[in-house]
Amino acid sequence: MTETPSPILHAARTAARRVERLLIEMLTEKKLGEVAVVVSWGQLEPEKRVIEKDRVVKVGRGQASEIETHT
Repeated sequence: MTETPSPILHAARTAARRVERLLIEMLTEKKLGEVAVVVSWGQLEPEKRVIEKDRVVKVGRGQASEIETHT
């Protein structure tokens, strides 16, 4: 009979599956961002952070002008 995994190993595997799900979601939706696991006392918390890019503002010689960005 196989041995039951320790609670720490079980938590790490569960968090890894959730991270994988978040990554697949972001890749299929073509979103820019990051997926991280926040480790705190007694828990692992996967987080998805999506970056919403806005227009770029170029500053030079004391002037600011707006530049359109295309994704």
